[in-house]
Amino acid sequence: MLIAFVAIGGWISPRQALAMPTFPAVVRQTYSLKPGGTISATVDSCTFCHVAPGQTKRNPYGLDVQAALRQANTKTLTPAILKSIENKDSDGDGFPNGVEIAADTLPGDPASKPAGKPVSAPTAAAAQASSPTGPFALRTLLLPRHAQHPVVVHFPIALLVVSLLFDLLGYLKRNGALMTAGYYNLVAAGASAPLAVATGLLAWIFAFGQTRLTGILLYHLILGVLTTALIGVLWWLRARNKGQLSGRMVRAYLICGFVAFVIIALTGHLGGTLVQGE
Repeated sequence: MLIAFVAIGGWISPRQALAMPTFPAVVRQTYSLKPGGTISATVDSCTFCHVAPGQTKRNPYGLDVQAALRQANTKTLTPAILKSIENKDSDGDGFPNGVEIAADTLPGDPASKPAGKPVSAPTAAAAQASSPTGPFALRTLLLPRHAQHPVVVHFPIALLVVSLLFDLLGYLKRNGALMTAGYYNLVAAGASAPLAVATGLLAWIFAFGQTRLTGILLYHLILGVLTTALIGVLWWLRARNKGQLSGRMVRAYLICGFVAFVIIALTGHLGGTLVQGE
């Protein structure tokens, strides 16, 4: 059964991201970019981190962003990750990344730098020493940036899908044991769904820095809450009939179950997109 859960969860949460990158939106949420300025133009063309539009090769700043993502053990860019490399001088021109961004010059291009004398940046060792967290910090071990959400969320997904499968087979074969198994899987899905929503909200706080809920992030949250509500409706329909699937409620249950399946698939798809970042 555990293997089935993992397989189903992996199918619904795809490893392939959408073509629409989320990085530019996070950069704009983190910094107040000058409209029509140098950085704003490169963010739109993806050359803020890459050497040329449409290429995967990264410039020095993009390499530091990539390294920060790996250190945080995530592929989701957040304001906190961008802030963590502000004291670095990615392009080696004597100006820290944060100073360059504030001056609307490119932190990944040594030919683009603010006017005036270079500003000495703290060394990497000093920055690491001043950081309150690390890979072995208690908070990192017990409550990582994703707040265990990618782990917990697979339980309601797999339990609901297995429940609907058991119910369908039980109804077609008139097998009460299968329908009972489906009911108990549904109860377990209902118990784990609120925990998935709670860890999702914590992940929004820790991984996204409570950034404004827009786009994929907002849709993912709405669909996740709606899925939880539909699981509750399904449980209520079954509980009214003592867990069995019979009588006039069958059609309403099957329709609601199909809608819940579609919505939970979309929720998982958007969640996979958020996890994969670009």
